Amino acid sequence: MRWKQALTVVECHAEGEVGKVIVGGIGPIRGETMFDKKLYFEEHYDQIRRLVLFEPRGAAVHCANVITPSNHPDADMGYIILEATECPAMSGSNTICVATVLLVASLAVACAFSMSPIPSRTSPWKPPGALLVCVATVGTAR
Repeated sequence: MRWKQALTVVECHAEGEVGKVIVGGIGPIRGETMFDKKLYFEEHYDQIRRLVLFEPRGAAVHCANVITPSNHPDADMGYIILEATECPAMSGSNTICVATVLLVASLAVACAFSMSPIPSRTSPWKPPGALLVCVATVGTAR
């Protein structure tokens, strides 16, 4: 079988737990809420979960996240959590991976355009579970 779709995936980890973050290539995911989008993803896009989490690209202990717009009025963005056996409503380590990838991506954009990165950022996000507020602080570069 030939794959006709390209995904943009950034690999990350939270204390050693692998958490891939899919930042592009999936397209719109239907649903009124993030939980509805999670259910739609499970029913219509499960092949993507299997593609990024199973051999040869993944392993049973890997997780992934899909960045998607949120319909929640207070959220900047949403994400769907993908694990080897399910798409749970919440995961702390996956949230850390999403925060890390988005923070690093914003720093890369700031450097590319010679802008100073914001030293601290507060951003409300909406996974399928509760609304979260992420506070990220940038320290000195190593």
